[in-house]
Amino acid sequence: MPTIDKRQKIMLSVLAMVLIYGVFDFVKNKDQYLAFYSNGTKKVVQSGNQVKATMGQNEKLKMKEYDKPWGNDPFYVDRKIRPVAETAAEVPLILNAISYNNGNSVVMINQKILSAGDMIEGYKVVKIEPARVVLAKGDESKTLNLQ
Repeated sequence: MPTIDKRQKIMLSVLAMVLIYGVFDFVKNKDQYLAFYSNGTKKVVQSGNQVKATMGQNEKLKMKEYDKPWGNDPFYVDRKIRPVAETAAEVPLILNAISYNNGNSVVMINQKILSAGDMIEGYKVVKIEPARVVLAKGDESKTLNLQ
């Protein structure tokens, strides 16, 4: 039978203490462990005169704040949709190119290829001619000339 040296005895005793601590911790906090590993359902635990609700794993992941001394979760990213502010300055429309064909004419305005009826910056492409484009926005009309 093999003998156990002093170093192995120390490691065995440390392992036994860790195992005993784990068992006692599980017995003491059994409801929290079971709620954490459940499918996300809440369990109500009553100890003495206090009633507390424990959460499942899915609900813990949805929490924005943890009950920790440091406060908010530093890795949580709040993805709120922020409204885009209306710009006071109008974006200048630059006519880059025209490909004129009686049936299928296209233009390039601000590096975007458009045909009749398309919208850009609130303007609708109304008419494409060989050297100019007519845009409309409500009652306002704008003509861009090819340079």
